[in-house]
Amino acid sequence: MLKKILGILLFLIGIILLLSILSSVLKMILIEEKDIIGQDESYVISYYSGKITLILLFCFINFLCFKYGYRLMRGNKKTPENEGIETIGKN
Repeated sequence: MLKKILGILLFLIGIILLLSILSSVLKMILIEEKDIIGQDESYVISYYSGKITLILLFCFINFLCFKYGYRLMRGNKKTPENEGIETIGKN
């Protein structure tokens, strides 16, 4: 039961992080950055490379949240073992 709650919590954190990533990317594409107007070209390049690096880092963290959140929500489902020719009659 605790694992399912932790899985749901991780899944919700992943959804919130996904919305944050999408808003950051849309802001970077659609809205003009007033912080970098009139700055040196190397400053602008480092600014955007830092933003892209952080977006990739958050995408990786988001992937892990979804992966382990789904795994914990699903739980352990035991599948019955198939009997092979070697195991017939050994009971």
